[in-house]
Amino acid sequence: MTLALSHVTDRLHRPQLRSDLLVRALRQGGDGPALEIAGEVLSASQVAAVISQYEQAFRELGIDSSSRVAMLVNNRVEVLYATGAQLLVGCVSTNLHPLGSAQDHAYALVDAGIDTLIFGPESFGPRAAELHDLVPTLDRIIALGPSDVGVDVSALAQRQGAQPLVTPDLDPDDVNFIGYTGGTTGRPKGVVHTNRTGSAMLQMMMTGWEWPEAPRHLICTPLSHAGGMFLILVLFNGG
Repeated sequence: MTLALSHVTDRLHRPQLRSDLLVRALRQGGDGPALEIAGEVLSASQVAAVISQYEQAFRELGIDSSSRVAMLVNNRVEVLYATGAQLLVGCVSTNLHPLGSAQDHAYALVDAGIDTLIFGPESFGPRAAELHDLVPTLDRIIALGPSDVGVDVSALAQRQGAQPLVTPDLDPDDVNFIGYTGGTTGRPKGVVHTNRTGSAMLQMMMTGWEWPEAPRHLICTPLSHAGGMFLILVLFNGG
């Protein structure tokens, strides 16, 4: 009885995590416009469907809450789908700076214990192959599109049937993201974020910033860094 009551109490006080807020934002958006890319407008329901396909593809490739995943990408819409899928899988994520050297990238991969590298094939195919040779602990090399290096997860996702999004049961104090500094004082340093700190950051931005009604946000900075943090915020505010 004590254990059951403790579990209920823990869930009662569990904050809304980024995965929870993403699913809620997409559900409340419904058939309303959520994303415009190259002149095509996708509804929140359509975005949720594609994220579901990517989540299933990730799980088929063996990515789960114990995995540590890094992304090396330029801006492309698949980054948003992959980011959402990572939140729902519950893995630890990190992003590699697109302008970083192979040595810096390899250092971050080893330091963060990364086992899976997701890359943009149009720009980073050769670098992904180089990192695969430099970092023997990389179990999976995954491309966001056709590539001679690794598995094309976008093609795998397209073969999945869309399913309703379900938020994972995550511990708020588990590590969720490791962000690396610029290394101006030596090697880049990994800044560790938990599920709880990610949730707190979103809540501070939601309540502390002035949000217009139904905002429209132009993503013009790297999705792997500042650009990617606005997806949940904009959708949650009806944008």
